[in-house]
Amino acid sequence: MRGANRPLQPGNGGPGSFRTGLLMFLFFLGMSVFWTLKPIRKGLFIGHFKDNPIELFGTVLGGAKLEQAAKLSIVLLALVVGVAVPYLIKRFALREIIAAVCGLSAAGLLISSRIVDVPGGAFVWLFYALGDFVNSFVITLLWMLLHNSLSPSRARSTYGAIGIGTVSGGLAGSLFIYLGIESLGRGNVIALSALPAAAIGLIGYSIACRISDRPESIGNCFASSSSPKAEDESAEASALGFWRKTIGRSVVPRYWLGIALLVALYEISSGIIDFQLSVAVEGIAAQGVERESYFGLIGQVQSLVALIVQVFVTGWVLKRWGVGIALMILPFATLFGSVGFLLLPTLTSAMFLSISDNALNYSVNQSAKETLYVPAETEERIAAKSIIDIFVQRVAKAAAMVLNLLLVSSLGPESVRWLTVLAIVLIVMWIAVARYTGRKFNLLSLDNTEAT
Repeated sequence: MRGANRPLQPGNGGPGSFRTGLLMFLFFLGMSVFWTLKPIRKGLFIGHFKDNPIELFGTVLGGAKLEQAAKLSIVLLALVVGVAVPYLIKRFALREIIAAVCGLSAAGLLISSRIVDVPGGAFVWLFYALGDFVNSFVITLLWMLLHNSLSPSRARSTYGAIGIGTVSGGLAGSLFIYLGIESLGRGNVIALSALPAAAIGLIGYSIACRISDRPESIGNCFASSSSPKAEDESAEASALGFWRKTIGRSVVPRYWLGIALLVALYEISSGIIDFQLSVAVEGIAAQGVERESYFGLIGQVQSLVALIVQVFVTGWVLKRWGVGIALMILPFATLFGSVGFLLLPTLTSAMFLSISDNALNYSVNQSAKETLYVPAETEERIAAKSIIDIFVQRVAKAAAMVLNLLLVSSLGPESVRWLTVLAIVLIVMWIAVARYTGRKFNLLSLDNTEAT
């Protein structure tokens, strides 16, 4: 990882620059789409299959329980995407992948907007998967774009600013859903979501021409992105090649495995929290789009808290205390909330736990976690981020879903409360991994500084 990054040079972007402002705007658009689609896909799925349960593996499932199975079904898609992204970027360049993914996302949303008001079960399931694809893939590509422009020291300050765009977008998207879903309807809201998705593709392509994954092509938007060297190295640069190298020969295998564990432990514990909230919301009286509006309200509060934390806490913690301390804020807060839900398993405590979980994840934890990727070489970072943020994340979600379904199926809905015991054990492990990974990041950043 020594000498890995090519940081932005003076006059070529940086904190406070026009380009940084554009990147903040891109993350604002991306998260506004995320928080617009999340309540719709979740509320639509739970509402449709609560009234139309299906038999799966010999068990009748519906509503929040069937949602767990739906999350399992998109793990295979995540595996294909995670393995393919590094190869595609080597062949076509990051800017072209961004444009293609955003174009396909916008087209899928426009088509969905025409069908969503008279949905069948197959469409509801496919739209759930489409929303996950758009939400996760677009944001992952934007982080890749940003990573390729920063040194570890600059990342600590810049990611705080980028985080403000991220949480502001989440607030805007959730507020849009809360205020507009009943008057506009699902179809019009989904159609409007296609506009920022398309804008991300256009602006992201333009920025990637200058903050490039290929230094030799910076400033040339239309240069060919493939080369014999890139094709020859595609197998080694692939996600599977990366993991073979990491497990077998890499000098820092524990660092990458540490990041993977951070993501996995968070996603499993967060999946348990999300399921507990879904079960609680499913039990309230709701008609039409009321569940989407309710989830939108929760998302609005989450985003508002995240914005406050990002503006007043994240930058200060990263600069004053460093990445290691920042990584431990979320697990300690989640541990506190989980103990509260275990003692008092109500809708209010489930909401409090979910809000603190998501608000801190999308602010201080997101900025700290993304900073961990910066000391790596570009190709290694792209492969690592693809497999961790797309595949490992989905596998961890799937593990949470299996645990949720097994416990509830065997013990009944009232057992949701006791999932918290497992979550607490995982959170303690998460704290230990965060402590180790933060220390390793400091050593790698020091090596990078000495090398340059």
